[in-house]
Amino acid sequence: MMKVYFILVEPQLPENLGAVARALKTMGFQFLRLVNPCDHLGERAKWVAHGSAEILENAELFSSLDNALEDLDIIVGTTARNRAYKRCILNPAELLNVIQIKQKILSKVGIVFGAESSGLSNKALGKCDLVSTILMRSKYPSLNLAQAVMIYAYSISPLINDNSPQTTTVSDQTKMKKLRGAVNGLLEKTGITKETNVHRRIMEKLSTMGDEDLRLLHFIIKRLNQQQTNRQFKNSR
Repeated sequence: MMKVYFILVEPQLPENLGAVARALKTMGFQFLRLVNPCDHLGERAKWVAHGSAEILENAELFSSLDNALEDLDIIVGTTARNRAYKRCILNPAELLNVIQIKQKILSKVGIVFGAESSGLSNKALGKCDLVSTILMRSKYPSLNLAQAVMIYAYSISPLINDNSPQTTTVSDQTKMKKLRGAVNGLLEKTGITKETNVHRRIMEKLSTMGDEDLRLLHFIIKRLNQQQTNRQFKNSR
């Protein structure tokens, strides 16, 4: 079954961490990752968590965002401001739909939140496949970290609360990761590195493709790699 990880980057207030844990448990989620957090196991955090302390106790700790993201199939960065260049920005309902379309081939999805004072930097958003924001009726008051996590947890809760029979296999869940690796390899061969906007836009489109389009892309990449292998074999003879 697909796992959804909520990833907090340098959270500053223990009370917010407690509220996040409470929100996740209420909505049925359990996987929390923390990058350079404040005291997440102190009395202030656990008091607010109120029966959800195990979420904090079982949280995975990381010293860098890169390490927290490296094993994920799709990474979603959240932002309160429309500053993500020319990228498509999804609201939580649209995000749910995008993930549901390819749920059978996903193993791990990450939703990333920035620090209370500054949010995610543009550099951090650049590491994400998709960008999402919560549409506000007014510019103020703004949502705090725990409120934003609660809205996303509620909005995407159908991903884990669906009681329909699951036919997903381990093989299915490795397909997205393998395809991402194949696309990255092909882009590197053409000189398109991960630091470029072109690479980010391609990976963003890959993350929003439906299952049929993904199968077609996989077929094309496989044929291209076969042709390259055949040419190398002929040249070596």
